[in-house]
Amino acid sequence: MCMRKFKCRIHSILLRSQPWVEVDAYNAQMAAEEFAERRPEAKFRRVLVVDQEDGYPHVLHIDSEGAATDQDMMSVTDCDGGVVKVPGFFRKHQHLFSTLMGIDWEKRDCPRWERYYNDVSAPYTYGSGRGARTYEPSPWPAFAMSPRHVIESAFNIDYDVCFLNRYNGERDHLGWHSDDSPEMDPAYPIMVLSLGATRAIEFRVREDYTGPVSFQPYSVTLESGDLLVMPAGFQQIAQHRIPKVDRKTDVRISLTFRKYLKVTP
Repeated sequence: MCMRKFKCRIHSILLRSQPWVEVDAYNAQMAAEEFAERRPEAKFRRVLVVDQEDGYPHVLHIDSEGAATDQDMMSVTDCDGGVVKVPGFFRKHQHLFSTLMGIDWEKRDCPRWERYYNDVSAPYTYGSGRGARTYEPSPWPAFAMSPRHVIESAFNIDYDVCFLNRYNGERDHLGWHSDDSPEMDPAYPIMVLSLGATRAIEFRVREDYTGPVSFQPYSVTLESGDLLVMPAGFQQIAQHRIPKVDRKTDVRISLTFRKYLKVTP
């Protein structure tokens, strides 16, 4: 039997500091079982398994008997306030970053630069009142299709919207918010591909949330090529932000992939 290398990590904000564990296994089920043997103290419902051969992630649901069921991210809807980070997901991150540095960015009344691509021939308005910003439809360029195809293939999912943010330095930032625009489908997870400088993204429970989920604010560090997955339902529970930093920082670019819910051309 030919053994393949997998990386495993607990999917839980309570254990988010646990490192990746590399295991040899024939399939994802065996990887989850080996992980449980090597980490018997870990209490978890899900394990994120990344196949080292193709880099594709799987989310395994672990039942009370220790049996694992392979899930795709579309089926992970009972959000517990946790996010999934896949380190080094996009291998061509340096080339993509260099390409994006040369595009025409839009500067609006916010502390960062933006760009918006979509498949839908309808404008999109973010926010309300004096802070509202409208984005006109713009077709996907070829270089943006590359990470889109990789994400869609890896997670068996399809997207039609990509928001790009460029943070030119340590003072550029993004304030507390939830990506809960009514035009976007809340049944889809939100994928964020990070390029360039390492920056932190912080999470906290929404002030208007009254449900059963509770967690302390936490931070996830994203390096170039890392992918962050916010599961379906997460935006109704939590807020996130990209804070300023107190040291010299180079440019960071993020690509956020989402799905339209309703379109009125």
